[in-house]
Amino acid sequence: MKLCTILFISLGFLLMLMSLFGLVGALKKSYEYIATFTVFIVLITTVEIGSSTATFSLRKIASHSVSARMVKTEHQYLFNATVANEWDSIQKRFACCGVHKPSEWYNVLGNGTVPDSCCIHPTEGCGNYSKNQSSIYEHGCSKKILSWMHKRQIYFGTTCNIFGFLQLVGGIFACSLASYIRVGAI
Repeated sequence: MKLCTILFISLGFLLMLMSLFGLVGALKKSYEYIATFTVFIVLITTVEIGSSTATFSLRKIASHSVSARMVKTEHQYLFNATVANEWDSIQKRFACCGVHKPSEWYNVLGNGTVPDSCCIHPTEGCGNYSKNQSSIYEHGCSKKILSWMHKRQIYFGTTCNIFGFLQLVGGIFACSLASYIRVGAI
């Protein structure tokens, strides 16, 4: 979490610096500042379009990775408290049970039992699937999580494309302004 905070603060500083070059260049009618501003815009636009492309092209790899990780951690449920807490949190948040279906937990917990977090109304011992089938979430978590991820990937990719387009327009205007300043038309 600390790394993300540092990354976003650094990114904000760089964007502020970029904007400052554009502002000073426009106010002083300086070709060099406007040219530097344009280079910044081109670099940021390239990163945004690259992020968008990566988001859409790596979708299947991410899906496979998430499913494989879920299968692997499901078998660690009894032996790792962190894994158990994460599974319980996921199953409650997404209203699901198991990777693909509730019965997968039988191999892990035995005796027709699922974690209590699989219950529609969680109470102590409600995960005895053989007694309470109607009160257990019927759908696996994999499809629900992947659907949630895909929706956010679409939002992220589309946002990157929109901002990339807007910055491209800004870069064209900056090039035009730099050209006018260079020839002395402004």
